[in-house]
Formats: sequence, structure tokens, C-alpha cells
Amino acid sequence: LSLGYGRLFYVRPTTQPSFHSELTQVKPDGFVRNSVEQGYNGCTDDRGDVVLLLPGTHTLSAELAVTKGFITFCGLPGYEKETIVEGSAVVGQEGFVVTGSNVVFRNLSIRCNGGATKSGLVSAGNTGVYDCIFDGDGSNGIRATGDGLTVKGCKFRGLEDAIYLSGGTDDVHVEDCYFAANDNDFTSAGTQFLRLFVKGCYFDGATTKIVDLDHSGSNDGIIANCYLNVAAINTEAQWGDLAPVIALGCHG
Repeated sequence: LSLGYGRLFYVRPTTQPSFHSELTQVKPDGFVRNSVEQGYNGCTDDRGDVVLLLPGTHTLSAELAVTKGFITFCGLPGYEKETIVEGSAVVGQEGFVVTGSNVVFRNLSIRCNGGATKSGLVSAGNTGVYDCIFDGDGSNGIRATGDGLTVKGCKFRGLEDAIYLSGGTDDVHVEDCYFAANDNDFTSAGTQFLRLFVKGCYFDGATTKIVDLDHSGSNDGIIANCYLNVAAINTEAQWGDLAPVIALGCHG
């Protein structure tokens, strides 16, 4: 899990899971912390430290600003459903707000409780998200505000916008993900250049729109080899000479 000479911080959950597991009782050698914030605060910028969340519910006291780079937040492989990060219940707050470079999230369920337009994860660029679950009741999953976002093997359910692209977003890669019952799977707003690449994803029919573009920026995108069990790819813009979002090799 660690990169280079990085350290490993184990984080105990705020609430133990309902199932009994030796995984929640471990007393590992190394650094043990009692909250996600404590685990992150122990990390050193650009060293490759890992914050390993043990199964259970981890509640953030406030949105967590991740300004350090080369850090991994992860759960145990196969326990992403049981390793839940609950965002702050304060209305108007995000979950993780990442401005550090090369930050990775793996095997976690991330929920935003900040209300509409707020997100479980905000990425300013160069962020990787793998095998995570995002669900909520009107909030967003991931909001990208800068270049460079890779999302693989994730599930997005019951969100306002599963992935929201804003603020000059470019170079977004989404692969082998599952989308269900979201108002929009991809939304973008603001004048920007957008390059969106989507491959091998499953879009459930309960989704209103796969892509909802409503702005005057230049855009191009490819949705390839996906299952599109949904009404339409919607582009609510006066395109002019703008490049469209193209679906290749898809079925549904």
C-alpha cells in the first residue's frame, strides 16, 4: 500500500460495524489513530503515506482539506461496503477537498451530508479513485475542479450529480464504473474545455441523463463500450462548432 518510504496509519472507526470481525479488533504494529483527520494530520507531504481505515463508520467532524500530496486513503480490499466515511452533517460542507497532487482513494464508501451541490470528494486535479462507492440523498459524488481525474471500478447511486465537472476541468478518465438512480451521471457547467473519456461503464435506466452539458465552453468526449440502459445523452447547449460527446461501441 505504501509508496517509497511512506508510513502506514491505521484508523479506528467512529462506530464499529454490526458484524463481528477480527479486523476491527486488531492492534497493529505502527501508528494507530482514532479519526480520519488524525490519520491525515500524521502524514508528511510527498512521502507516500497511507491512511488505512478499518471497517466501520468513520465520521468527519468537518470537511477535510487534503493539501498534502502522494497520500492514499483506503479501506481493506473487499470491505468497501463496510468501510464508510460519513461527511460532516453541517449543511454546506463537502467531504474531502483535495488540492494536493497524486492523492488516491481506494475501497471506501464515501457519503456527503452537506446538502445539494456539495460533494463527497472534491478534486482540484491529479486524483485517483478506485473501487469506491458514492451514494447520497441529493448530494454529489465527485466534483472535479481541475485537470486530471481517474475513476475506476466505482459505484454511484442516488446522487444529484454522480460526477460534476467544473472550473476548467480537463483529462477525466472513468472506467468500469456503475451508475444507478442518479439525476445526472455527468454534469458540467461554466466556460471550460472538457475532455471526458468513459469506458466499459454500466448506466442504469433510472438515470435521467448520462451527460448534461449546459455551458458555452469547448468540449469533446468519448463514451466507449458501455451499457446504456438510459434515455439519452443530453447536451443542453447551442453547440455551434463545439465538438460533441460521441458514443462508440455502446449497447443497451
